[in-house]
Amino acid sequence: TWSPKELTLPEYINVEKPVGEGSITITVNPEDTIAKVSPYVYGNNANVWSSIMHNNPVLVNHIKDMNPQVLRYPGGNLSNVFFWDLETNGTPDDMPQSVIDDHSLWSGQNPATWTMSVDNYYRFLDSVKSEGIISVNYGYARYGTSDDPVAKAAHMAADWVRYDNGRTKYWEIGNENFGSWQSGYIIDTSLNKDGQPEKINGELYGRHSRVFIDSMRVAAAEIGHTIYIGIQAYEEETSHDAVQTSWNELMMPVVADIADFYIVHNYYSPYDDDSDAQTILNTYKKSDDFKEAVYTDLEEAGYGPAPLAITEWNIFAVGSKQMVSHINGIHSVLVTGKLIEDEYGLANRWDLANGWSDGDDHGTFSRGGEPGVDEFEPRPVFYYLTYMQRYFGDVMIKSTENDSNIVAYASTFDNGPLGVVIVNKGTQSETVNINTENFVPGLKYYWYTLEGGELEGEFSRQVVINGHTPDRVAGGPSNYNSIEANASETNGGITLNVKPYSVSFMVIEGETDFSETKHSVSFEIFGKNESNEIFPLNNASVVIGSNTYLTDSLGKVTVDIQEGSYNLIIRKVGYLTQTSEKIFNTSESLSFTLNQESYNVDFVFKEKETELSIDSCEIIINGETRYTDANGTVTFSNLSPEINIEFFKQHYFLSEEPAFKITGDTTIIVYAEKVKYLVTFEIKDIYLETGIWGSQVKIDGDSVSTDFQGIGRKQLTYGNYVLSIINPSYSFFETNINIQSDTTFVFYFKPLYADIKFRLKNGTTPVNKVHVIINNDTLLSSSTGIATFRDKNTDLTYSYKIEKDGFKTIESELYLRVDTTLNIQMEETATSTFKNQKNEIKVWPNPVNGRINISGLAPLQEFSGVIITAQGNEIQQFNGITSSQISIDVENLPNGVYILKLISGESFYQNLFIKRK
Repeated sequence: TWSPKELTLPEYINVEKPVGEGSITITVNPEDTIAKVSPYVYGNNANVWSSIMHNNPVLVNHIKDMNPQVLRYPGGNLSNVFFWDLETNGTPDDMPQSVIDDHSLWSGQNPATWTMSVDNYYRFLDSVKSEGIISVNYGYARYGTSDDPVAKAAHMAADWVRYDNGRTKYWEIGNENFGSWQSGYIIDTSLNKDGQPEKINGELYGRHSRVFIDSMRVAAAEIGHTIYIGIQAYEEETSHDAVQTSWNELMMPVVADIADFYIVHNYYSPYDDDSDAQTILNTYKKSDDFKEAVYTDLEEAGYGPAPLAITEWNIFAVGSKQMVSHINGIHSVLVTGKLIEDEYGLANRWDLANGWSDGDDHGTFSRGGEPGVDEFEPRPVFYYLTYMQRYFGDVMIKSTENDSNIVAYASTFDNGPLGVVIVNKGTQSETVNINTENFVPGLKYYWYTLEGGELEGEFSRQVVINGHTPDRVAGGPSNYNSIEANASETNGGITLNVKPYSVSFMVIEGETDFSETKHSVSFEIFGKNESNEIFPLNNASVVIGSNTYLTDSLGKVTVDIQEGSYNLIIRKVGYLTQTSEKIFNTSESLSFTLNQESYNVDFVFKEKETELSIDSCEIIINGETRYTDANGTVTFSNLSPEINIEFFKQHYFLSEEPAFKITGDTTIIVYAEKVKYLVTFEIKDIYLETGIWGSQVKIDGDSVSTDFQGIGRKQLTYGNYVLSIINPSYSFFETNINIQSDTTFVFYFKPLYADIKFRLKNGTTPVNKVHVIINNDTLLSSSTGIATFRDKNTDLTYSYKIEKDGFKTIESELYLRVDTTLNIQMEETATSTFKNQKNEIKVWPNPVNGRINISGLAPLQEFSGVIITAQGNEIQQFNGITSSQISIDVENLPNGVYILKLISGESFYQNLFIKRK
């Protein structure tokens, strides 16, 4: 129900108009109306679990300030398991146990404070001066096990209409019944007694809805009231679910002739996605798509457009506290404006109060559990919707804007003023001109700007209103009702600086003027510099009364002006403004030339990172060369408003664009950065000429590690540095270096420690258990004949001794510089057990698959044996061999090369064999 809306102008403080050239223009025209504003588009959901609210005076006052006009009850999904007349803990006698188990029943007669009974809902509506919309239980018509569950469910709905007794005009049949998450979507057909299918479809819902509508209207007529009943529609053309895809097409032909309105739901942003602000704010236009989908399906069913309501909407973004942030507040304004533009008759945002869920919660008010926030404290969206409802009029009028990041909604109030909502969904501040057509502005325009607080970055839980900050970690200023509007005079142009991610609610006092007498006036604006050169001025402002028009690249603009006398201002930053009184009573062409201003400017050049002044910089402006002094300062006189700087200083470059706009005598700080040079460090072993891996190269305490090639790289600016190189195996080194360009340093190091490895063989056969002695250190050689002494000091001479029974002792010495390997041949001194027979021992087959055979062993002599991998690991042993021929199972050995070793006393024999499958 539409009604006129009047505005009381707010208390205000006078502020200066925003400074800057605005290239963005919003034009509003009261003569071009879009839609009457339904008071019901500001609605919300009062779900059952919100608890009793009418006895909370602070909360009630907040909701009265927000003025939602219409509040939906009881849910939500629970509408399909809500029994309005059921006593606490009661259960209908025709309820399947599976429904009770899967979806807890909700009682409308539960007086507990944690829930909201039917009577407490009515008390709540009275306390906040709102109407209601009720969703009746359709699911019961599906899962009920009585002989006629549809009639019984419809009768229950009709009884609620009787009990309501005219307090509620708007009713819904069910909630999202096309969804698999709803009670009644699938039923147990073995319990059903009226032949319903297992899965719901649109035709069935439509047929059942006719029964509901008939019963409820009869009930309303009995008590002398008129009610309006809405039907659940699916808001998109297609879905992954066949039931949803065909829902409207099957439902509408059955029930469209008696339905009063259609209902859609949507949570605009991608489901369960950690969406960024841009993604969220660009979803508001989906409202167009929902309307088109429903109207297209109605047309295909042979029916014309019908009233449309969206009784649940919000966002689905999770993970970054998007739902409880100021970004969701901005989104609420964008969606509300779009719903008005699309002529939705009713809208209920989801929902009034809810929990916390680590910020993934829809509540307009906190239901508790939120860190630093009291129960029922308003969240950011509250402030945006409160100001939207307060400063948007009763008729939406046409508004146009020439920037994709700026969205404007304009309206008129019945007593004359214009209400304009300006949303900046971009990341940059913008200066905006607001022009009016067919409207005579009064003396002033007023505005409130709502933006996010400094906490929590992109998704702030705080709201700042005209610079007034909240006194807690979330929400807005507690004095939101007494904050004064900013105000400026309309004469000279209506301009506004809109901040990133902000909403400005503007009121322009005045009255409409639909007079037909207009004149087309062309303006041509030129600039003139000190050399008397004349040239067109692009983006110059022609201000006629309160309207601002911008010239094109040729300095031209043509406007239609209502006949009358105006204050005319021609201006552009950097040029002398011309102001005059001008009567427009005919079409004409006007030309103006603005003299370029000149300014004296001190430029101060500083290092960006250190803020230190940079002296001796060569600065060229307009062909004039000057140098900065010891304080980094250089002065130029008679500069034009737009200049380019040429900057020269060895080892530096400018941090910013060299173009500057100057608006007066001033001091400008210009930042430069040191050029970063690529410095390469190569750390090598002096003896091996190879890179040393893992060395720490420290430059003034900042370090980099060398790679496997011994190379480390670092970007350094011009200057002197202390360099130190650290590697536990090499000497510590420190020196000073000077960087003036890309440079490579190569450093050679002697190792402090090295390994000495002995390889001990008798011919080609490794000799094990050899005593290898260096100074006082002794090692026994391994089964592969290797003994390794590790981390011995370099640049020393070491004496070594090698001895084993049956072999000649070897003594010698070595000078150690680097890792060294000595290959030593062991010479036998006596006849060994195997000496006379080693040529007779045979090992076959080789390669081998299953078993390896050994023959030619001396009888009555006991042997032991071992099989060794090529890496020296013993993997198989055998003992007590006394026969001259044996067979050993090697079938389970992996493919590879192995050493077979036979041992008797101090003598041994070994042979290589290959295992191959």
